[in-house]
Amino acid sequence: MTEMEGQNMIKELKEKNRDRAIDIMHDINEILKNHYQSFEKDGETRFLMNDGAVFTLSPHNWDGDELILTESGDTIETPRTQYEDDDQYYINELSVEEIVNKILKDMGK
Repeated sequence: MTEMEGQNMIKELKEKNRDRAIDIMHDINEILKNHYQSFEKDGETRFLMNDGAVFTLSPHNWDGDELILTESGDTIETPRTQYEDDDQYYINELSVEEIVNKILKDMGK
C-alpha cells in the first residue's frame, strides 16, 4: 500500500466514524425533545433549559474516538460562536441510553 492509499483509507474511516456520530447525535436529539423545549436554528437542534440557557449537541472524532459534545450558551440570543464546551460523551464507551441519561443529569433535568 502506498502512502497516498494509506492516507485515503484513514480519511475514509474518519468520515465513516463522523457519519456514525452524526446519526447517533440525531437519535439523541429526538429523545431529548421529550425532555426540553427545542428549536431549530442555523441548521441545528437547540434545547432550552429551565434557567433560560440553551445547549446543543455536536459530533466529533478526536484521534479516532467518536464523541458527542454538549455546548451551551447563556440565552437564546447568545451567538453560537460564543457557546462554551461542556461535557463529552464517548460513543464507544456508552450506549445511546447512557448518553441521554448523563446529558439529562449534567444539563439539569
